[in-house]
Amino acid sequence: MPLTYTIDSDRDVVFVRAEGKITDGDQISLARKISSDPKYHPSIRFFSDYTQVTQNALSPAALRQTPTIFKFSPTSRRATLVPARESESSVFLMYHAYCDIKNVSQPHVFRDRRKALDYLNEGVPPEKVIQ
Repeated sequence: MPLTYTIDSDRDVVFVRAEGKITDGDQISLARKISSDPKYHPSIRFFSDYTQVTQNALSPAALRQTPTIFKFSPTSRRATLVPARESESSVFLMYHAYCDIKNVSQPHVFRDRRKALDYLNEGVPPEKVIQ
């Protein structure tokens, strides 16, 4: 499976891991699974690691559909970790721009894991800090 997830209810965070080739179907299917998971809620934090993606076949249409499935809260913090290759991260930057237009809480795109985690951990109590 190119996209997998776990929800840590104690720390209030969704962890998504992508590897190999990812497609529109993979992205939409995962979004539906997460949003229907009883542990999910719209203000939960998201940490998505796309550094192991070898082929990104996501279309703008799938990226536009994803936030509508999740119905993110304006307070939701989301960090997407991408490889340093510009061609890979440009798709996620486009997703960021779409969320901004739709006035949805913005995902932040990072190339550095520590910075992504620091962003997600801002303002949370020590027991909810993720490593």
